[in-house]
Amino acid sequence: EWSRHQELLRRKGSGVCAVSGKFSVRNPQLEYQAEHELKKCGYSKVFLGSELSGELNFVRRSNSAYFSAQVYELFTRFCRRVERALAERGISAPVHILKADGGTLPLEAALQQPVEAVFTGPAASVLGIEALCAPEVNSISLDVGGTTTDIAFWENGLPLMARKGAAVAGYPTAVRAFHMRSIGIGGDSRLHKTENGYVVGPEREGPAAAVGGSTATLSDALITAGYVHFGDEERAQAAIAALGGEPQAEARKIVAAAVEQIKTTIREMLDEWAKQPVYTVNDVIKGTEFIPQQLIGVGGGAPGLIRALGESMALPVDIPAGAMVANAIGAAVARPTLSAGLRADTTDGYYIIPEGGKRESLPRRFNKQAAEELLASWLREQTAQWQLPDQETELISYEHFHTVHGYYETGDIYSLRMQLKPGILYKVSGREVIF
Repeated sequence: EWSRHQELLRRKGSGVCAVSGKFSVRNPQLEYQAEHELKKCGYSKVFLGSELSGELNFVRRSNSAYFSAQVYELFTRFCRRVERALAERGISAPVHILKADGGTLPLEAALQQPVEAVFTGPAASVLGIEALCAPEVNSISLDVGGTTTDIAFWENGLPLMARKGAAVAGYPTAVRAFHMRSIGIGGDSRLHKTENGYVVGPEREGPAAAVGGSTATLSDALITAGYVHFGDEERAQAAIAALGGEPQAEARKIVAAAVEQIKTTIREMLDEWAKQPVYTVNDVIKGTEFIPQQLIGVGGGAPGLIRALGESMALPVDIPAGAMVANAIGAAVARPTLSAGLRADTTDGYYIIPEGGKRESLPRRFNKQAAEELLASWLREQTAQWQLPDQETELISYEHFHTVHGYYETGDIYSLRMQLKPGILYKVSGREVIF
């Protein structure tokens, strides 16, 4: 049977594939065997679910491996072009790729897990806000660009994390990420007039008419409604008038439609957060409901759109100094990070670190502290290998339970995950100067 599969694979001649075993984080040997056979059949790169995540969740691991395989060749070409562009300009600085949880990976490390590069644009915005004006109260931040608005939640001055990982096109993955959502509404969003009113986005057909574009956009509506002032305001009004009706009245309808679409997404995010499982005593006492107390707007389209949203939601709005370049600031101050998991079985006397393909005998008197020290030591080795700055490690998840054979306890299972703590290297302050 296997020989027939080998022949089929040889004829297919694909270069990249993914392998994920149901319980591979506990025993990855079958994945390793499959990888060996697939490479014999001509596959140059095989992504293993156990190396992308050390946690038990077969669906998330499998999706992560699939997405990494799917984008590997394109991502590799992108990385090589970045290296070539830097070399042509005589730049020899190390290159890092931003991750969805706000950390960064060295370029070569990112090639081993390209799925980690999803949602990096929204993550950069979150880091930029943390560097510029980390909120002191429960807040919702919105980064309004030309085509999208990225929405995130904040509590105790820190962005909330998705408790189980990011979802790509509705498919859950093992990628650690902020609890956030992107919606296809931005300053350059195209306007659709229907029998039921206006739909804003998600398409873009060019810049606003106020700055030389050929069609009306959300920015033109914000200008005409008086929320912002830039470009040729007469051209903006003419573009809105071409949609029919009195320009100011139509502009207000357009802005209201955009605001309502964003509010619908926020309600969905609030509902999603409230329905998450309760994990701590604090969650039981206080509940998991998130009640926002202010909005934070960054990005080129924020000054008008987020003020309109604040009026509709009856919430104060903060547009910090540097809001226009918050995304770039976030990318610049992001900390490098790496993550890994460890699983130890005291009955069989071994531990594994799936991300490193490492399986070793356990030291004597093994416990949680020993497990954390082993994993932290491995992370420090990787830090040195990738020439990253030494920094604090953090425990992301931990599980411990006893094993039973023949009605008697025979040992313990320890499962944990740690990483170099992501976040920002330093705060940023200053003032805006308009030339």
